[in-house]
Amino acid sequence: MAQRLQTSKGIEREELDYLLSDTMPEELPPVFSYMPFYIFLTKRKNKNLFLKEKHRWLTTYFQGKDLSLKKPWAAFPYRFYISKGNDGDQRLLSMPQPVSAIEMSLFVSVFEHEFMNTFGTQGFSIRKPLRRKDVFYVNHKKSTILYSQSALVPGKNWIERSGSFFQHHPCGRISSFYGSSLLMKTNEKFPVNSVMDYQRCFPSIYTHSFSWLFTLEGHEGLLASQFGSSNFYSSLDKICENINGQETHGLCAGPEFSRLAAEVILESIDNKTVLLLKQKHQLIKGRDYQVFRYVDDHFLFAKDRETMDLVRKALCKESLPFSLSFNTSKTGPIPVFDKKNIRAFERAKRAAKSIGLYLSARPKHHKLVCFELLLARYERWLSRLYKGNAFSYKRCSSYILSSVAKELNRSSFENGLLHKCPNYCLFISDLIDFCFKICFGQLTYSSSLYLSQMIFSISERTQNAVDVMASIQKTINLHRNLWNLQEVSEHFDLLFSLYSCGLKLPDEILDSLIDHAIQVKDPFQIASFYVLLDKCPEKSVKYSPLIKKVIFQACDSFFAKRHFQDGFDKPESWFLLLFVNCPKLSYSERSQISAVLLELFTAYAPTESGVAHGLIQSYLLKNNGTFINWDFFQPGETKKWMFTTTKRILFNNGTSGSYA
Repeated sequence: MAQRLQTSKGIEREELDYLLSDTMPEELPPVFSYMPFYIFLTKRKNKNLFLKEKHRWLTTYFQGKDLSLKKPWAAFPYRFYISKGNDGDQRLLSMPQPVSAIEMSLFVSVFEHEFMNTFGTQGFSIRKPLRRKDVFYVNHKKSTILYSQSALVPGKNWIERSGSFFQHHPCGRISSFYGSSLLMKTNEKFPVNSVMDYQRCFPSIYTHSFSWLFTLEGHEGLLASQFGSSNFYSSLDKICENINGQETHGLCAGPEFSRLAAEVILESIDNKTVLLLKQKHQLIKGRDYQVFRYVDDHFLFAKDRETMDLVRKALCKESLPFSLSFNTSKTGPIPVFDKKNIRAFERAKRAAKSIGLYLSARPKHHKLVCFELLLARYERWLSRLYKGNAFSYKRCSSYILSSVAKELNRSSFENGLLHKCPNYCLFISDLIDFCFKICFGQLTYSSSLYLSQMIFSISERTQNAVDVMASIQKTINLHRNLWNLQEVSEHFDLLFSLYSCGLKLPDEILDSLIDHAIQVKDPFQIASFYVLLDKCPEKSVKYSPLIKKVIFQACDSFFAKRHFQDGFDKPESWFLLLFVNCPKLSYSERSQISAVLLELFTAYAPTESGVAHGLIQSYLLKNNGTFINWDFFQPGETKKWMFTTTKRILFNNGTSGSYA
């Protein structure tokens, strides 16, 4: 078991860390990274520019002036869909541009105190940002976790785990809330419960709502006493509009920054609801009812049904001015308390434990049940859940996949029972086949990560790895239905792990994925497949010219219209940012992209984001920086990427980071 050395105080995050942790969705392809750009920004000259711009913001804010002193700016986010689960629904996510990432980091740096003051004790949120989360460092073997400054020993190859910028209380994830004593004790106290969630919460929020917060009846006295100025709200309004391509209707769903911004609106609704119930119905929170909110999901508890109806109506009434409405089809009892769901999750725990016994050296009695029959039994059970109980299926399948991934990553797996079996390759093949099957054609981002970690662990830790990989390859060929053209963005982690381990997709599947990316002109997918072609040289001859054609069509669109002033507000600008220093392009081709980018940066120099654009210009055009890891398949790069199991985390070599 890993030894943990803890001290009373960790390493406090720096302001620029926000750019790494909270400005982009985690579902992006793994070849995209802000880490080289972050290291560039931490250099003294560049960091001083960042701090100088922060000082300008602070001076302007405390003088009570509007921050909009120069020409406005806007940047078009990259938008893509991911699957929400086995119900077929999709969620639209957005990746703000690099200039937006800098502006978001500046905004939080300036208004961090105002944000923290917004979230009081009266609201319903169980995911309140309290303070900056401390940085901790982990070595490559994951044998020691150090929380102090002494972790940064010169010459050691430490990896920084970014995580989120703020510490969220009391629950960082919804899964931790489901099993918390807070939820269980509240359920014991109140006999009636219900769950409600907003319908299209982030797309429904109007950015001007932030400005209205300061003047709406019932808000002015409360918020003016806290801040004394409306600049926080008007500036939040403006930045949310700018990073979304000057769209006022909707927030960029995906980055943690958008959740932080949405909390300002949702906290206001919480406070108004508490006040309405107290003044009109004499209902006291904690005595007559209780509400917990995780972002836009509400968990309601009440002493009786009449009180529950009043709480629901109050929430609906206070949400209406902000164009937010509840999804009536998903309103009902909290599913985690349903006896069928409780029994299902307990069975999932037993299933994970039974499989884990085969994968470790611990069992002495576990040798009677055939492994293949065991997996088949659990597969049939999950199949029934998939068809009849979406909540339980999602929770149980995720738990089993995560447990198997963790077990395969343990050192005990190398000496486990399966290694002693003559049909070891068959056992591993059955296990991977089981994990693919329980996805039932709905490969979500989280299940992609779990499968990626499993395959990577097996390739590193197993005996006769060549035979095992050949067996897994046969399994992959059988599961062609998992690769959905419309949702390929969330599958790149699995795709890259396959090719990193010497596996591959069937040729016709890979061809259809690349053809679709080129057809829809998706810059991130095209960049990802361009990197992947390093592992498929036979396909480079066919696809390299097609990819270059799409890239330079984007360049030509700028020169044809000469619209450089609003260039970053065009989706084509992503091709320039991602491919300007692509080593697969010739010098003349890169120069052509650089010329277009120089025109864009020149046009944006006098705008409010001039400093941010200047930093990006210096990084891309003077320092030949890139936001794509074109050397992804080089030795050592993949191991850094696969260091984590459950979620995307950015890494930093501690010897060159800002904390060294």
